[in-house]
Amino acid sequence: MTHADWARHHTRLFGMFSDAEADMVAHWAALLANEGFAADELAAASEWLVVHDPPKWRDKHCDRLKERVLSQRVLSRSVGPRPDDPGTCCLCGGSGMVSVPGCAGLVTRSGATLDGAEPWSLFAVLCRCALGRWLRPRQGDENRRLTLDDYEKLNPDWRQQLERRGRLLRQRGEVGDLTRSVDAVLGALKTKREVKS
Repeated sequence: MTHADWARHHTRLFGMFSDAEADMVAHWAALLANEGFAADELAAASEWLVVHDPPKWRDKHCDRLKERVLSQRVLSRSVGPRPDDPGTCCLCGGSGMVSVPGCAGLVTRSGATLDGAEPWSLFAVLCRCALGRWLRPRQGDENRRLTLDDYEKLNPDWRQQLERRGRLLRQRGEVGDLTRSVDAVLGALKTKREVKS
């Protein structure tokens, strides 16, 4: 199944038959594909949502779909965390800390592994600058942070990931605006019970 197939499937399931709705869901499909959601995962989530928890408003669909897919991934996860996406600073903007994406191999002080979960949790590491070097010996054991050099050994592509994250966040905003405008024009979706009446 492709993302275009999923978009057609989702519109049929939820009775979205207007051209505006088809265009809106096609934008959702592109966004969700770019965010790493597989078409088959989305189809299963759509089928579950329409039966168990159908969103009344179109602007709730993407979030509900992602929540369902992510919850199913957690249940089926048999391997460790996977790298996701980033944070930035050129390098630190004078804070001594660089925001970077959570990635495989990073562990918080509470022992939780950071996996870059939606929407890509950011993690602070010590910068290479004078302030970052000054902070290094002054951090307590409870707050010990990785240095940027150590982090880059784990995730050398963090800057490219940051660019991708920025593009996806902009795309999310555009898709959200489009979806809300369709909701404003067409109103709430009818449930299957309401359609039968």
